[in-house]
Amino acid sequence: MMASEAAMKRRRNKWRDYLKKREEQNWSKMSYYDKVHPGDLVEATEWDKGTGKFGLVVATADTVDYSVEWGDTHVLWSGQSEPTWELSGGLEVVS
Repeated sequence: MMASEAAMKRRRNKWRDYLKKREEQNWSKMSYYDKVHPGDLVEATEWDKGTGKFGLVVATADTVDYSVEWGDTHVLWSGQSEPTWELSGGLEVVS
């Protein structure tokens, strides 16, 4: 099912806002995902995710051909069948 034109416009605007924030804060191209890389085993460290939640990094935002709405890192968590986008700041590499 195709997203509506309004939904596509919202996504584009969110992506532009994200890029603007990166530019305003002088992020380098790699700064948002240099903490983790595809293939890393990671543990969730954010307070709302709890510790002891482990997953495998599937992709980072610059390795996909579509815009990422939330998070910088695509993680397949143990016990789940689908990866989710997570902020790399809330992940700690364990391997």
